[in-house]
Amino acid sequence: MFEYMAAVELKMIRWEDVTPEQLKKYNVPHKADYGVDLISPDFTKTAQVKYYGENSSVTWRSISTYIAYSMAILKISDMTLVTTKNAKVSKMVALGVPKILRYDMIELEPKDANSWSWIPKVLQWW
Repeated sequence: MFEYMAAVELKMIRWEDVTPEQLKKYNVPHKADYGVDLISPDFTKTAQVKYYGENSSVTWRSISTYIAYSMAILKISDMTLVTTKNAKVSKMVALGVPKILRYDMIELEPKDANSWSWIPKVLQWW
């Protein structure tokens, strides 16, 4: 649920919803799971979503594959880590990921129907 809500907030699509046509258009060799959870419709930004509790930490080990795949394979350097407000983030992660966004679930809940209005436009783009 956190991943879906982050996708709406960031106006991105879930990696698992990327179509074969998009993979071909953007010259992506495969859709294997290498940590990319969300990608912008124009394939210029990626995000990894970590719903962690207050005693959990986002470590370099847990995110390094995402960083490598985004940069080396997808050729995308505009990366975002989306996590919970209470999660700890290691110094290495903070150095490796340009943007770190922290949310509580309640903050990601749509405020009104307009929060979802961009989704049909993205679907038309496909």
